Amino acid sequence: MNKKGIALSTALFVMIFLLILGSIVLYIAMISSGISGSVKKYNAAFQAAESGVEEAIQLILEGDLTEKDRVYRIYKEDGKLKTNIEIILLYVKPLPGGAGPTFAPETSEFGRNSLVYRINAKAEGNGETLAYLTMLYMKVL
Repeated sequence: MNKKGIALSTALFVMIFLLILGSIVLYIAMISSGISGSVKKYNAAFQAAESGVEEAIQLILEGDLTEKDRVYRIYKEDGKLKTNIEIILLYVKPLPGGAGPTFAPETSEFGRNSLVYRINAKAEGNGETLAYLTMLYMKVL
């Protein structure tokens, strides 16, 4: 039997195997790096939308919105992110026994003891929506 070339072919197969294994590890590292970049971008957009909701609540609490402002919009730009905030006044009437509000038309014959607002905050970057928050907020009068 001739065994002179077995060491060379074994070394070649081991090197090819290690090259393939290294390529796979490099590919996985590149993919996880891209995923972490997407997560960072989403977290920044979520924080921008959340700060928009907090700003809307502050406007409501300070009384800067009147009942004539059925829909109030705020546009903010912070670096690469644009945040659109929409505050919508929903009319309510109290239920007997304090069971909670029901949504009624503006011409309700009942008095109101609270106002309910729907707050929509959308953070956009590079022409795509990155985060969208919707919240109901009740202001007791």
